[in-house]
Amino acid sequence: MKNFLVSLYFLFPTIFTIILVLLTPIPSAQLAPSEIRILLQLQTLLEYPQVLQKWNNLTNFCNMPPSSSSSFNIICSKNHITELTIIGNKRRPVSWNTSNTLSQRFSVDSFFTILTKLSNVKVLSLVSLGLWGTLPSKITRFKSLEVFNVSSNFLYGKIPLSISSMTSLKSLVLADNFFNGSVPNLNRLVSLEEINLVNNRLGPEFPSFLFSLPLLNHLNLASNQFNGSISLNISCDSALIFVDISNNFLEGIFSSCIDSNPLNRTIVYSGNCLLSRNLSDQHPSSYCNKSPAFSTKPKRFERRNESKMHLGSVLGIVGGFVGIVGLMILIFLFILKKSKTEKAVKSVDNRVSVTSFSRPNIYTRSNVPKLMRLASIGLRPYNIFTIEEIEDATNNFDPSNLIGEGSQGQLYKGRLKDGSMVMVNIVKLKQKSLSKISDENLKVLPNLRHRHLVSVLGHCAITYQDHPNITSTIFIVFEHISTMSSLRIHLTDMLKWKQRMTIMIGIGRGIQYLHRGVNHGIFGNNLKIENILLDNNLNPKVSGYSIPFPSKVRRTNYYTVLRKNLKNKIINNAEKEDIYQFGVILLEVITGKLITSSIEVEILKYELERGLSEVASPITLSSAIDPSLHGTYTHESLKTTIQIAINCLNKVPGNRPSMEDILWNLQYSMQVQEARSSKTSS
Repeated sequence: MKNFLVSLYFLFPTIFTIILVLLTPIPSAQLAPSEIRILLQLQTLLEYPQVLQKWNNLTNFCNMPPSSSSSFNIICSKNHITELTIIGNKRRPVSWNTSNTLSQRFSVDSFFTILTKLSNVKVLSLVSLGLWGTLPSKITRFKSLEVFNVSSNFLYGKIPLSISSMTSLKSLVLADNFFNGSVPNLNRLVSLEEINLVNNRLGPEFPSFLFSLPLLNHLNLASNQFNGSISLNISCDSALIFVDISNNFLEGIFSSCIDSNPLNRTIVYSGNCLLSRNLSDQHPSSYCNKSPAFSTKPKRFERRNESKMHLGSVLGIVGGFVGIVGLMILIFLFILKKSKTEKAVKSVDNRVSVTSFSRPNIYTRSNVPKLMRLASIGLRPYNIFTIEEIEDATNNFDPSNLIGEGSQGQLYKGRLKDGSMVMVNIVKLKQKSLSKISDENLKVLPNLRHRHLVSVLGHCAITYQDHPNITSTIFIVFEHISTMSSLRIHLTDMLKWKQRMTIMIGIGRGIQYLHRGVNHGIFGNNLKIENILLDNNLNPKVSGYSIPFPSKVRRTNYYTVLRKNLKNKIINNAEKEDIYQFGVILLEVITGKLITSSIEVEILKYELERGLSEVASPITLSSAIDPSLHGTYTHESLKTTIQIAINCLNKVPGNRPSMEDILWNLQYSMQVQEARSSKTSS
């Protein structure tokens, strides 16, 4: 064949060229240069997320293999993009968190202005990218769009009415954002097959009209702020096979459209105040009458136009001065009022009010060094280990010694030369050398020592000077407590009331030390019942708490102040999240039930609230707690502890108590219990 082609070339060069063209494989679609430029602009506007970092002018976008994790995909047709999927790692948390959003430079309007130039796109999925702002009405420029998914971002404000003109839409997914207000009338979108609006702040008007869309088969309106009654006149099209309206504030009875519940249709409606066939998964009507206020947008850094920056700065300075003066006046009045209040309280009695949660804080910063010394009593001296000692202890990190892998690296069990068991956490840092690791990070480790923490016994820090690109590694050595001794496991061992109270006070002291006993405090500690380990004396120890690595370089001047303010907000949110998680553990200890979802938290909380109500009988309260506790508690001690749990689980973070207040009231509950026990024994 080769010789034939060579001979053909010399005899008939023109014919040879034609045959060669015919035999050459036709290349797959090449993207139009204008759309390549658009993609590179999007890469910049999205601030170079990990899934897009390899893009450049030479990238063959239409022939890129799909991401193994389905986090990125492009499909082309006739030199144009018809499908674009980008899934980042900036997942939306429970509350607004600017550390997960794109920076203040980001403009959602500019982003969609450029994106809509991809006029042939039919499928567009932009998930967990940290997008923030109000969704612009210009999205209607996508004339051919069939799938629009911007879930798990930070978009807020109203869903634009113009979306109703996107008549080609088959799937609309706006889940896990901060949209508020009414759902626009989408009756014109007759091709819609899926609508997912879960976990926003939409309401209060319930969008009954959605049920009658002719091709709609999946409708998810869960976890919003819809309230009132569902219209009895709504009709459901036969195509509708799944409806979720759970966790709203809906009341009254079902329409026949929903209540008929044909065999091929799934209806989820728990967490409302509906008169359903199963009342156990519904709240009382008083719950839905207290539906939250409908905010227009979450608190965040306000974006200002450049033309208004100078005026904003002047107003900010003036406002700051006025604010400081006002704050000083408020502090003076607060101190004066507090002084009078404390004198009044002392003159009456020394009892604790469960609902007030106000007690002095002994964990002031001036007491931190003393508390650190007291906390580490009974622990072995802190040690700086060598890498050889670490390798010997773990048998060169033998796979059989691997305990697990968490958010801060792998965890191995090991044995030191003196025979004591330890756990070694491997933390890999992105800095190129130890000189770039903040001293503050390493100095905090010796302070993470407390009888109610799985304490740090030492560390080893290494870097590889011959290979500057290799990340530095910190080996953190913890005391060893078997994970088979977790509170989750012991909860089935018939622990009595006093034992459970002692354990919860110990957990509280461990958390309080993390919050107040360490300089700058440690918050966001992943508190859950399986991370509470018990030693041989049932002494609780908090494991899995946050290790503050690595620190980031601070900016100066205006940005330093901005970062400091943001950090304070984040810390406050993280502290209150710890309080909520402590409340969940306390709820499990009281009820004896292991909680796996937020819905279960609300159901158990409601049962306890109902048991505490004035109209409830003692039987109502006793039926809500762990049956194995009956006869081991005093009624006042139980009621006090239940009220603490309810306060910790308040939906408004700012209304949750501090750990100091929680401990004070838990100790009061224990004193009540012990006083009654001593009277009984005497």
